[in-house]
Amino acid sequence: MFEIGFVLFYGGATTISSLAWLAGRIPAVRHYGLMAVANGMCVLVAVFYAWTSTSLIAAVATAIFGWLWWRNGGGDSTRRRFRTWAAGFQGVRRTAPSHA
Repeated sequence: MFEIGFVLFYGGATTISSLAWLAGRIPAVRHYGLMAVANGMCVLVAVFYAWTSTSLIAAVATAIFGWLWWRNGGGDSTRRRFRTWAAGFQGVRRTAPSHA
């Protein structure tokens, strides 16, 4: 019974997101993010039920949509946080100075 509910949810979520994106109601970045999350949930369920083909396809789709989301500006705030976090680290010379 869970499988039917999951298939209806997954199919409905991806269909509604795709139609909203095609109609211009949501931007492409948001569509890519929603599809990455939906496919990621599909991976978890497919691994739990040992659906190897489904888990492989969903994992590839998750990676592609996640990459599209990240490359099209979806991860801008995450990138800013990484930059501010990395700015606190300073390079330190680890080798001994060579004096002649």
